Amino acid sequence: MNKPILAIGILAITILALDLSRRGFLFKNEKYKATSCKSAIVMLEKRAPSTWEINCKDNVLVVEIKSDIKTPEPKNLQAALFRQMANDIIFIAKNSLNESLERTTMIRLRIIHRNYELNALSEGKYIAKMATMNKPEFIAEQLKNFVKTQIKPRK
Repeated sequence: MNKPILAIGILAITILALDLSRRGFLFKNEKYKATSCKSAIVMLEKRAPSTWEINCKDNVLVVEIKSDIKTPEPKNLQAALFRQMANDIIFIAKNSLNESLERTTMIRLRIIHRNYELNALSEGKYIAKMATMNKPEFIAEQLKNFVKTQIKPRK
């Protein structure tokens, strides 16, 4: 067989395989897919406490926090968990890249306590606005209007 034709054939197949893998037909590797979420967590991962697990699922920022708050009454515990949620959302807003946080589709926060699990969900653009808020009443209003929460007992 003619060596130049064989070399051209191998080169053409290699180029085709590389093009197919670049388009995602051969290998689906989400690790290298750029999203606003991945950009937003770069600073957050460096500054977050060790009890936080931070990752991205598509363009959704998922933060899971293990809490060890102790209060004598269960009602006070729920209030303390909501207060922690508000403080953690402010922490995320102030310690993430704001432009990327605005373009992040959703932010899901999950606080796990031995008695309760608190879930919070909001769009990134609303959380990003909290980075510049200083007055507690503005923050409370923003949380009330734009953050959906759910608290349930753990078994």
